[in-house]
Amino acid sequence: MKITAGFGCADDYDRLCDAGADELFCGYVPVTWLAEYGNILPLNRREVLFVDMQLSAPSELRRLRQRMDVRGVPVALTFNSLYYTPAQYSRLLELLADCVELGFDRFIIADPVLALHIKRAGLRCHIYMSGECGEINRYTLPLYADWGVERLIFHRQVTLRDMASLTRRAPDLEYEAFILNERCRFTGAFCQSLHCDELAHICRLQCEGGGDSPNPDDFGASGCGICALGELRDAGVTWLKVVGRGAHIEQIERDVRVLRGLLDRFEAGENPRTLVKECSNNCYYRM
Repeated sequence: MKITAGFGCADDYDRLCDAGADELFCGYVPVTWLAEYGNILPLNRREVLFVDMQLSAPSELRRLRQRMDVRGVPVALTFNSLYYTPAQYSRLLELLADCVELGFDRFIIADPVLALHIKRAGLRCHIYMSGECGEINRYTLPLYADWGVERLIFHRQVTLRDMASLTRRAPDLEYEAFILNERCRFTGAFCQSLHCDELAHICRLQCEGGGDSPNPDDFGASGCGICALGELRDAGVTWLKVVGRGAHIEQIERDVRVLRGLLDRFEAGENPRTLVKECSNNCYYRM
C-alpha cells in the first residue's frame, strides 16, 4: 500500500517526499482562469485565494517539475469541481494540455463529463476519479474504465464491505481510500457548499449532539482509518489518502511521516488495531 498526500505550496514538495509520500497532489488555478471566470466557478473544490492552497502560475509548475525530476515522486493535479459550464470544457482541455506539456499528466477529476471530453480529445494522461465524484453502485465502474479512468478514489461514506464488493466488479482499476484528516458527515458529490476564505466551511461546523471538538493538533483528530488497514488491503485498496491541501505543512509532514512508520509496521505483520496508542475516536471506518 502506498501513501498519497496533498499540499498547497510548491516549496512543500521536498518535505513531504522526505516524510515518505509515494505520490502527492495539489490544486492548480492559473490567474488567467480567475481573470476569465473568477473564483465562483473554480477548477476544484477549494474556492480560496488568500491561503497557500494551490498553485497559480505555469512558473510554479515548472519549478515543481524540476523537483519531481530530482526526487521522482509524481504529482497529480486536482480539477475536481462537480461540474463546469458548457463553455468551460474547451478551455479546460487547453489547460490540461498545457499541464501535460509541462510534465504533469495525472489529473484528479470529479465530473464524469470531463473524463469523456478528455477521452474524445485523445489527451494522453492518467485520470483518477475524485472522492467528490461519488460512485454509487457497480454500474459506474465499467463506465469509468471505458473512459480511460485508471484509479477510483472512494468517497468518504463508502463502507469497507461496499469497497470490497465494488473492487471485485472492476479488478483492473486502482483504488484509493481516505486514511487521515477531514472526515466529513457529508458526501462530497452532493455538497454544494463553498470552501472559501469568507465563510466557515460547513464540514467544520459543530453539529448538534456532536460532543467536544477534538484538538486539531492531535494525530488523526479530524479523521483516522489506521485500524482498518487490514480490511482496506483485503478490499483491494492500494493507495491511502492523507488529506491536507491548505493545512499547515508541519501537520501534513508529521501525518505522512507517522503513517509511513505505521504502514511499515503493518506490512511487517503487526496488528493494525495495536498501532495507534491514543485513538482519536473519529474513525473513518467503524468496525
